[in-house]
Amino acid sequence: MTMGDCCVESLDVSLWQLVCCLSEASDAMKPEVGAHQLRVGYIAARLAVQLGVEESARHDLIMAALLHDVGVFSLQERNEVSRFDYVEGIVPHAVAGYSLLKDVALFSRVAPLVLYHHLPWSRRATVSGLTPDVAQLANLIYLADRIDILIDYRRDPLCQKTQILDQIAASCDALFAAESVAALAEIASHEQFWFDLSAGHFSAALESCAPATRIGQFSQLKEIAQLFCRVVDFRSRYTAVHSCAVATCATGLARAMGMSEEECQWMELAGYLHDIGKIAVPKEILDKPETLNEQEFAVIKRHPYTAYHLLKRIAPLEKVTSWICCHHECPSGQGYPFGYDDAQLSLGARIVAVADVFAALGEPRPYRDLLDYRRSKEILDLKVTRQQLDAEIVALLLSDYYRFFDANAEARRVAQKNYSLFDQQLRWMLV
Repeated sequence: MTMGDCCVESLDVSLWQLVCCLSEASDAMKPEVGAHQLRVGYIAARLAVQLGVEESARHDLIMAALLHDVGVFSLQERNEVSRFDYVEGIVPHAVAGYSLLKDVALFSRVAPLVLYHHLPWSRRATVSGLTPDVAQLANLIYLADRIDILIDYRRDPLCQKTQILDQIAASCDALFAAESVAALAEIASHEQFWFDLSAGHFSAALESCAPATRIGQFSQLKEIAQLFCRVVDFRSRYTAVHSCAVATCATGLARAMGMSEEECQWMELAGYLHDIGKIAVPKEILDKPETLNEQEFAVIKRHPYTAYHLLKRIAPLEKVTSWICCHHECPSGQGYPFGYDDAQLSLGARIVAVADVFAALGEPRPYRDLLDYRRSKEILDLKVTRQQLDAEIVALLLSDYYRFFDANAEARRVAQKNYSLFDQQLRWMLV
């Protein structure tokens, strides 16, 4: 069986749950913003209903709203977009989000809405190829986004209604479509709108009008896992190829350890998703060449814990989640975040842990170059001696080191090509 084939017989995963997972991870970079993208989705959905937007377009709108900031990679940019007067037009994080989403079949209609979600209404005619429908939906996200930015959630939103509506009205026709501003005035006249935002009831209300799309094919799930992988890895040139290498190595180790072909398919998925918690880690920390301080190291150490809480709600991914959240645990019991010991670690978790270390050793980091065979073997052997990695799996890897190394090198080559295309598109579209 080739890697392109699939033997996973049955699959039923909610696309909505996966999108919420990615959205929540993106917002977690700055906890103060809370569920910003979910709230933007709720506001945009309410506006769309008021305007009579048809259902399929509303579904695209909601998905785009939940992912509109997925291209925010740094804490600096997160802080900048949290200002009402943030720069207008086709902005870096919108281009990054568009570039990440556009080639994923399930998000092909969503991507343009992300690209244009900071485009002022008055400038829509200046953009070649921008259709009226895309312009309207993208502008609804822009309006919903700025409404949420204006709300100070330390106070009751209802008490801020007049000030917010006045500020939005002042930008009518310039930033926002007049009919959308009128729709806002109507829905904002009801206290429920503001209470939903303040009490956190927007999530259930939003889910009730969200698309009910189910993923039944493993190839679709793999495509979305690879999207998650790129959102994580493309945050830094130092990690741009990491998760693809982990997926390749973990799958090879799983097969060599005698796991079934179906388990090997899930293991590949685990490799792509193993660092999903790092979506909440700012680029400033990932790229720091100096030793991390205590607070920065705590942020890094949180990523498998974050991954667990993001993925645990998706029942079909239960096994994968158990592997991912334990890839920094050790047989000695001195790993993190749960402190599991040898008796508590599954074979899958041990494999992902070894694959993660092996992949990292073959990649440059801000604080070192990539390591050769001799130094890599020394580190792997030392980690076995200290009971930080599984001895049997490391021995298997070292017994066929260059086969695993060559497979990882090819995975890195393909991933590096994809990252270079992503980086080039950002530079080209922002000229």
